[in-house]
Amino acid sequence: MINHKQPASRLIPGFLWQINLWAPISIGVLIIVIFLSPQERLLKLNHLIQDLVIANQERDPTGDIIIVAIDDKSIAALGRWPWRRAVHAELLDRIGADNPKAIGLDVLFTEPDLTHHNDDTLLAASIKRNGPVVLPVFIQSFGARHQIMTPLAPIAEHAAGLGQPHLKVDNDGVVRSTYLLAQADGQTLHQLSKVLLDVDGDNSTSSALSATHSTDASPVLWQQQNLMTIPYAGPVGHFERISYIDVIRGVLPKGTFSNKYVLIGATATSVGDQYATPATDNSVLMPGVEILANVTDAMVTGITLQPASDTQNAIFNLLFVSISLIGFMLLSPFFALLLTILLALTSVLGTFYLAGFTGILFAPSAGILGLSAIYPLWSWHRLNTVTRFLMVEYESLQQGRHIPFTANKPLARDFLDRRIAALEGARQQLQNLHLFILTSLDKLPYPTIISDTDGFIRFANQSAAQHFNISDTELLLNRYFPALIADVRPNEYEPALITDKFITNDLHTVESEARDNQGRDLILKCVPIMNADKLHVGWILSLIDISALRQAERDREEAFRFITHDIRAPLSSIIALLELSRLQNTETNEPLMLQLEQYADNALELADDFMNLSRAKSAEYRMEEVDLCDLLSEVADEVWASCRVRNIHLKTTFIETPAYTMVDRQLFKRAITNLVINAIKFSPDDTEIICSISGKNDHWDIAVIDHGIGIAPELQAGLFDPFNRIHAISHPGIKGTGLGLAIVQTIIKRHGGNIEVQSKPGSGSAFHILIPVFVPANQDNTDAEQTADAI
Repeated sequence: MINHKQPASRLIPGFLWQINLWAPISIGVLIIVIFLSPQERLLKLNHLIQDLVIANQERDPTGDIIIVAIDDKSIAALGRWPWRRAVHAELLDRIGADNPKAIGLDVLFTEPDLTHHNDDTLLAASIKRNGPVVLPVFIQSFGARHQIMTPLAPIAEHAAGLGQPHLKVDNDGVVRSTYLLAQADGQTLHQLSKVLLDVDGDNSTSSALSATHSTDASPVLWQQQNLMTIPYAGPVGHFERISYIDVIRGVLPKGTFSNKYVLIGATATSVGDQYATPATDNSVLMPGVEILANVTDAMVTGITLQPASDTQNAIFNLLFVSISLIGFMLLSPFFALLLTILLALTSVLGTFYLAGFTGILFAPSAGILGLSAIYPLWSWHRLNTVTRFLMVEYESLQQGRHIPFTANKPLARDFLDRRIAALEGARQQLQNLHLFILTSLDKLPYPTIISDTDGFIRFANQSAAQHFNISDTELLLNRYFPALIADVRPNEYEPALITDKFITNDLHTVESEARDNQGRDLILKCVPIMNADKLHVGWILSLIDISALRQAERDREEAFRFITHDIRAPLSSIIALLELSRLQNTETNEPLMLQLEQYADNALELADDFMNLSRAKSAEYRMEEVDLCDLLSEVADEVWASCRVRNIHLKTTFIETPAYTMVDRQLFKRAITNLVINAIKFSPDDTEIICSISGKNDHWDIAVIDHGIGIAPELQAGLFDPFNRIHAISHPGIKGTGLGLAIVQTIIKRHGGNIEVQSKPGSGSAFHILIPVFVPANQDNTDAEQTADAI
């Protein structure tokens, strides 16, 4: 025997080994997470998550910002770009009439208008009249050095401020941030949106560049500071946008720009700059002027979004990874996987909510990567621990007794192969044992059920399914077996052998003979199942059907009664008549002799039918391949003379193909003959009897239809009972033993078929024999197809 208590003691050092190994793995993962936490270490993955966070931080704009768009509609109306500066002057006049807070004109005026010399003066005057107006500064790059391109001096000197509208384009082409401050040779440039807000109400804090136009194009040193992550308010078109041409035409209601920040810039695809942003998809780009509107809106509302520091990112990521390391030691594999997924999702959601509430944008990629690495490492660790345990158990198993049919596989030399082979050997041993037990139970010739302690079925064999008339054993599982056998009782006056009380209270073996509602004689045996610790774990129930044995006993008793009474009675009558003839010493009396002959015939017919019934019930059938069409033809030939005497027409109808089945030829022929003779017996003279063969649901349907006296519905239930002559009173002239139909039913049932009757008094009867179709192995394809069509 195997000692099952040894592995528990062997697991104690294994558990310590598990802790000792998991600790350095955990420390290593934490160090890697700290190393990868800075934003730039996993830049692409961080950008992917952060873009998703920014795109879902959508909010309603303040309503203080309006974009005057140099759009395709305006270009179509005013001509191709660039337009005359007089047009821009007119635009500023119309906007300035509404007294806006400030105007940001995101258009470069670094070159003089050589065609319309007066336009620069007109624009400068308009800027002066409609201030405060902020103009952009263009910065041209020359490798590592940059050149500041300011607006023309006449125009710049009337501007309220100059600002740099430049945006930081990342390596993937996406604009996520902008620098609020730039320095060049001691000069300071603020971001255009900041200058726009500072000049509102002459409360300027910006340091505008000297209003001098650079003509020597000498490169200067360039530095950018105060990086701001742009908290986009929404996708393209999120801010109110008015077409440039609509302002020029004066179609807008008065006060449209009153107390507003107005940003004028290009949105047309052929003019200006377009950028990919976290708030846009790949098919739509955002104009630079709308990005400036997002920056301005964030400054107006006080919304900030700054990248988290390296320390903040490390703490954020370590929090989730540490929770998973602790949880994995306590949870099952399934819940550990759920914890991993939950923590990864929480990391992303935490980034989203912290960005909205604190204005800090974390980089969660290192934590997610750590979570992704921990689960396979932990799974490997658990698998390694289980493998060690199984190897110990396998070695213990090899020291015990083995099942005779299990062959031990030689262990390979390689470390991994040796463990795989060992586990395979243990698996094969358990599988063989499991299969041996299940197969043995399933092949038992009598119904067997195994249940739990509450009486719910956990296993049932094929015999059980057949016994309860259920198509599949799976349908028996989880059913309450005392309810299934509630009709099994010693007799109709006593309670069921297995009750709810027996399942819940008793713990003993029951073995008794009983009957069920279907009239089956059964031997029921119910035994409690105990485990190795002598604890009750279930029940095993077996039902042995002894109906055939009990029926044989009843048939034997019936035969004795038959021999002692039903056969002796006509024979005694014959003897009495002969004695009477001798005492009277008379010559041969013809009527007497006829009556004597009739008694003898009845006795002989009764004996023959009884013998046929006994053979049909108990004889071994010699099954062979038979064509039912040929068999029905033979029957028709045999009864032809009987039909001729009464002028009855026997009509036979066959199918075009052979109707093969597997039967005992002589007995099955006897069954059909009995039906036809019965039809002749109960049919009037000068009528017709129809015998036909047809296909019906994989069965052959042999029909015998007469136009005789018919059978009342209330008499049809006992039609096939032995010695039941249902017309003995109504038609005493029709002779019979009452065994013919009993013989027919017995033969058909033993062939796996069925017999049905349809009859009405005065309308005749129709008997249908249903027998399974048999397709011979040597049948060609044409015959097989014709047979399939027939059924």
